[in-house]
Amino acid sequence: MLGLLKRARSRVAEGFKKYGDWDDRTHPKFLEASQAEWRKFVDDNCTVIGAFGGGSNSAISDRIGDCYEEELDRRIDFLREVAEGSMGAG
Repeated sequence: MLGLLKRARSRVAEGFKKYGDWDDRTHPKFLEASQAEWRKFVDDNCTVIGAFGGGSNSAISDRIGDCYEEELDRRIDFLREVAEGSMGAG
């Protein structure tokens, strides 16, 4: 995922260089902030999802792991689209 994030960062920086004068929302700082906040959200959200299902510790851990995998897959898809330019980021 780190290589993909690096490619996404590069694509966003290229896009900002081209379009930043017209739209400040394309600034790379937003991708950086988004990544940091995404990590915190996933940690908190998956903990809640795992804990509120009840059951044994292993069942809770399994739900947390499943949640994290789903969120990670979604984030990878998003970053791939950004890195490939299919989201208009460069």
